[in-house]
Amino acid sequence: MSNTPRDEGRTDVRAPELLTKQQAAEYLQVSLPTINNYLRRGLLRAYKLPGGRLVRIKREDLLALLEEMSR
Repeated sequence: MSNTPRDEGRTDVRAPELLTKQQAAEYLQVSLPTINNYLRRGLLRAYKLPGGRLVRIKREDLLALLEEMSR
């Protein structure tokens, strides 16, 4: 049995499909107020979970924002 970590050599480490605002901030390496600013300005879209208070952000939306910002 090998002592090699399971993710060694793995280049596609993916975040979950839906992230909290804090997770989105960590994913983009920005602050939580920056994420809130992106949401207010319409640069990101938040999706409300049942109950209406909790929101999540799609990983694909984060990737699209990164691509747009890199242009």
